[in-house]
Amino acid sequence: MRSITAVLLLLLTACTDAPESAADDGGDPQAAQAENGLTVQTVKARTTRSRERILTTGSVLAEEETDLMSEVSGRIASLNFREGQPVKRGELLVQLVNDDLKAEYRKAEYEMKLQEEREERQRKLLDIEAVSKEGYDTELNRLNVLKAELSLLEAQIAKTEIRAPFDGTVGLRYVSPGSMVSTDTRIASMQKVKPVKIEFTVPERHGRRVEVGGEIRFTTAGIRDTLTAEIYAREPRIDAASRALRFRARYPNENEILLPGAFVNVNLQLSDDTEVIEIPGKAVIPQIKGAKVFVAENGKAEERSVELSGRDAEFVRITSGLKPGDEVIISGLMQIRPGMKVKTEVQEYRDAATPKEIAP
Repeated sequence: MRSITAVLLLLLTACTDAPESAADDGGDPQAAQAENGLTVQTVKARTTRSRERILTTGSVLAEEETDLMSEVSGRIASLNFREGQPVKRGELLVQLVNDDLKAEYRKAEYEMKLQEEREERQRKLLDIEAVSKEGYDTELNRLNVLKAELSLLEAQIAKTEIRAPFDGTVGLRYVSPGSMVSTDTRIASMQKVKPVKIEFTVPERHGRRVEVGGEIRFTTAGIRDTLTAEIYAREPRIDAASRALRFRARYPNENEILLPGAFVNVNLQLSDDTEVIEIPGKAVIPQIKGAKVFVAENGKAEERSVELSGRDAEFVRITSGLKPGDEVIISGLMQIRPGMKVKTEVQEYRDAATPKEIAP
């Protein structure tokens, strides 16, 4: 009987001790990680020299551009230009048939000369009170009416002559001598390409940082060199669809290497070389408002809110939230929680001595 009781006591003792030993032997992985610390890779935030820039696209525009069209309908008497050739402002380019108007003009000239003589005789008679003031005024009014009619005919004749509105180059023509044209007939186009304009847009958040008088660099297909132009104007409103601000720069184009309509890549520098803090982009965790990183401090993970102002393919620029030397965690970010113990392995990254450009 005593031996049976002893066996039961031994079995009871074994069952009571089993959970403690299981806990000691098997263990909870998360609990063990929390106790011993998560091993993570880190880099030390450091300063580097950078210049902030914007990469955007644009188009080449002519300094002046217009379609040559007639103000009146008529038949072309002569075309006085060659396609693709330069012309001077005021030069007669197209002449419409206007023989009837010229005949009316000569008739009006004769009538006005006769009326001028009548008015002069009436004025002399009025001086000696040989005619009434009313009689003289009648002749003077007739003279003024003839002058007005002559001016009207001059204006109508001028509308049959199409002259160059500015110095430039005439493009391809779409009519021939003898063709009938109306007020909506496109005769040819005309462009001034020395200088040319470079039109481009800048995101709304950077619009106020771009100043009139500043400089842009740009490239285009077919030209190996990087060209430079000066910003001379900006649109006074932000485009509601693109949320961008439109600018124009002017390039001298003395050799006429740029043609209107060409596509250009614009490089706009926003700041000179400055010292900034940079860290690898993979260390940054986006949030609904802003961004954050984890920093290893005193063996624990600490959460920091940061403000970003630029990035390149690998690195981001930090304006607040970090200081040089902070140990920024770059691995295991999905597992880390604020206050968690961490073991760090510091990584090296490229030398920051060479200035580089960061696009906002």
